[in-house]
Amino acid sequence: MEEQSGKTGMLVRTLREELAEGRYPEGSRFPSEYDLAERFGVHKSTANKAVSILAADGWLVRGARGSGTRVLRSRRFPRGILGFVGSLNHPYPTAVLRGMQKMALASGYLTTVFAPSQEEESNCLELLPGAGIAGVVICRSGLLLRNGGLPVVHVDSDLLLDHTDLHGVDSDKYGGARMILAEACRCGRRNIAVYVRKHRYTSSWLSGFLDEMTEQGIADPLSRVFTAVECTDCETRRNLRRMIDRLPGLDMIVCDSDERAELIAEAAAAEKIDCPGRIALSGAGNLPGIGKRWKFSTLEQHPAQIGSTACAVLIDLLEGRVPETPVREYIPPSPVDFFYMRRA
Repeated sequence: MEEQSGKTGMLVRTLREELAEGRYPEGSRFPSEYDLAERFGVHKSTANKAVSILAADGWLVRGARGSGTRVLRSRRFPRGILGFVGSLNHPYPTAVLRGMQKMALASGYLTTVFAPSQEEESNCLELLPGAGIAGVVICRSGLLLRNGGLPVVHVDSDLLLDHTDLHGVDSDKYGGARMILAEACRCGRRNIAVYVRKHRYTSSWLSGFLDEMTEQGIADPLSRVFTAVECTDCETRRNLRRMIDRLPGLDMIVCDSDERAELIAEAAAAEKIDCPGRIALSGAGNLPGIGKRWKFSTLEQHPAQIGSTACAVLIDLLEGRVPETPVREYIPPSPVDFFYMRRA
C-alpha cells in the first residue's frame, strides 16, 4: 500500500518497526485503535487507518466484529537471504537444500542457490561476500570460505576433519561405519574387505571401520582396506579381484557410499561373483533405488535433517545465539535393509 505521510505515516512506520522487532507475537491480539490513539495522542480514525494499512500489508488480520485485530506475522520478511553452495546433480545435496529451505522459511529467511562447476568455484567464493547474503551453508567438500566476514556452516565436508575452527553439520559417519561392521559380525561375517574413496587415516568412515574391526578381534584390519581412486568400472573390477585373492573366503564387502557399493555389485556381476549374495555387500546414503535393486544393506543419513540443522546453526550464528567455540552437530544414521547381511 502507498506510504502515508503525516501522523498516519508516523504511526504506521512506528508500529511496523515494533512488529519487525517481534514486540507483538504472532497470533496475539494487537492493541485496539482506542489504545493506539491514547498511546500516540492521535484521533481514533488515524489509528484505525494505520491498522488498515498494516492489515493490507499482511502484518495484521482483522477479526469479525468485536473480536479484535490479531498479529499475522511478527517479523519483517525476509529477515535476510541465506546462501547455499553445492551441486544439484546428486540427490544428497539436493535433499540438504530441501531441508535448509524449510528451516529458512519457517524462520523468516529466503534461500538462494549457488551451484558452481569446479572451474567456477574460486570465483564463486570471491563473489559471495558481496552478493547481499547474510550467511552461507556449503555442501561441497573442499570449499573453504573465510573472507568477507560471512557466517559459514559446512556440511558433509572433509574440511571438518582438518579444521577444528569451522562450524559444521554432518552425518555421524564414524558411528554409522561401526554400526555396519558390528551387524556384519553379529551375522557371522568376519572375513571383511573395506572399500573407501580415500585411504585417509582421518576419514570418519575408515576410522569407524578399522576401530570396529579391532574391537571385534578381526586380524590385521589395515590389510583389508582397498581404495577407490578413479571410481571406474575397470578400477573396481581390479580391486574386487584383489580382495578375493588377498582374502580367501571373503564374505563381506563394506563401502563408504552406495555409489561404491553399486560399482562393486556391477563388477561382481561382470566377473560372475556372487556379490551381493554369498558375499554380502553394504553401502551408505540410501540413494533412491540403488540398494534395493542390488539387494545390499545401507544407511539412511537423513540429509534433509542435516540441511535443516545446518540452517538452524547458521541462523543462530546470525542472531548471536552461538557460543565462541565452533558448533559441530552429527546426525545419527539409521540402518536400512540390514537383513541382507544375514546368511542364507
